[in-house]
Amino acid sequence: MYDLNDFFLFSGLATAEKNKIISTFSQPVFFQKNSIIYDASHFEHALGIMMCGAATSFSGEVLRRSFEEGDCFGAAAVFGADRSYSSSIIAVKDCYVQFIEEGTLRILLMQDARIALNYITFLSEKIRFLNHKIMQFTSKGTAAKLYRYLLEACSEDGAVSVKSMAELARTTGMGRTSLYRALSTLEQNHMIIRKKKGIKVL
Repeated sequence: MYDLNDFFLFSGLATAEKNKIISTFSQPVFFQKNSIIYDASHFEHALGIMMCGAATSFSGEVLRRSFEEGDCFGAAAVFGADRSYSSSIIAVKDCYVQFIEEGTLRILLMQDARIALNYITFLSEKIRFLNHKIMQFTSKGTAAKLYRYLLEACSEDGAVSVKSMAELARTTGMGRTSLYRALSTLEQNHMIIRKKKGIKVL
């Protein structure tokens, strides 16, 4: 079971402060495998945290991402008058989800500037990630093609596992020379970092 003390929202708070806040939360909600957690018309104005188990989100029939222990969803839909949700979230394993309801989150943000800053930082990172995704559709060339692939393949923290450059070249349909040139271009533009066991998308 995920430890809420590690949740990004509480970064910078003392353990006693975290535990005091967590003690006010409602009990995690159980979702059976294959059940719907959120869909377009049935969702909570709440931040959802995957305490255990796993889920996936879909837009139509397109898989958007997976949620595992410690991941959260719904951050952009907590506040506002919109009564629809942009995707469906379905449990792929039995899971427990901790919800932090809008009212509770509003109080936390107003009472503690550290929590408010953590939330703003989280949303800002999401916006930057989406801006990169928008850029991929407006760019052309080998580097843009590679960047599009890396954005689709990366995890939430930007990590892309790469077994070998030969395999990456085959997967992207690039020649080795073109691949290395594209990697250099992306690295020089501070869009990626090359590591021993893969690539980090910034």
